[in-house]
Amino acid sequence: KVSIVETDPSNIKITRQSDIAIAEAILRSRPKPRPKGPTGPYIEAQW
Repeated sequence: KVSIVETDPSNIKITRQSDIAIAEAILRSRPKPRPKGPTGPYIEAQW
């Protein structure tokens, strides 16, 4: 039995070398994760 499942269009299967370029483009288009906690050169000095 074959079924169709609705999913995100960026959910792709990589089977060929050319699919890697598509996957990389999808990853570049996504927002970058924010760092957790404070970041900066003087973080240790704040304790």
